[in-house]
Amino acid sequence: MTLVAAIGAGALTNLTRSTTGDSAARQPWLRWVLIGAHHHLVPVAWLMGWPLSSALAVWAWTVGATAPVNLLAGRPAQRLAGGAAFGGALLAPRVWSMPAAMPAVAGLFTFNVAFAFAASHDAPPPAAATS
Repeated sequence: MTLVAAIGAGALTNLTRSTTGDSAARQPWLRWVLIGAHHHLVPVAWLMGWPLSSALAVWAWTVGATAPVNLLAGRPAQRLAGGAAFGGALLAPRVWSMPAAMPAVAGLFTFNVAFAFAASHDAPPPAAATS
């Protein structure tokens, strides 16, 4: 349960302005390292006795779907891409066999990495269209 709490706490922390700007401003390559380092779901699955294949599939989806989000840094579409990556992960229980609580933890994990961490939350909103 501690690792699940760490995933949730990480999601909250990653939504803050300081986390968003800290690693990207100083060393943009560090964001790639940190994206790959998010692997909490696999140990959680192992400890809970959940299928490791499902956990690895969700992890691979999350890291793969986070790459375009990270590449969109500084663009308004970045948050949309992060939301789309999270939305795609919500389909995981239908694709991979998962026990009852695993979809919630997997969704929180993907939200943490693909949306909360990879997307910049202090970027200016898109300009309003004028008529």
